[in-house]
Amino acid sequence: MLITLRTGIAVLARLPFLYLSKLHPQLFTHWRALLFVGLTNTAIPFCLLSYSTIYWGAGYATVFNATAPMFAVVWGMLYLQETLTFAMAIGAVFILLGVALTTGVFNARSTNKQ
Repeated sequence: MLITLRTGIAVLARLPFLYLSKLHPQLFTHWRALLFVGLTNTAIPFCLLSYSTIYWGAGYATVFNATAPMFAVVWGMLYLQETLTFAMAIGAVFILLGVALTTGVFNARSTNKQ
């Protein structure tokens, strides 16, 4: 429910910008391509991410969600023959560092103290 609500709010927030940029006629012209991209890049991954919490829990889902842009870089390199730029590499490093910091990888205290 939370993912649906967040995505819905994001769509509503972007609609005025779409209208003001005068790009809304293209929305109707290219609706099939936009539907495909929306399904494969947003709807299906979010549904699978939500479903995975049944088996793994929210902590793992959060980590996978946070690392999604990094996997997009890898996907682009491997399957789309995209060239890895310096900015993309730095972005991937920052993603890894951010996930590591928020998950406590660099935490000095051990949780296994007796």
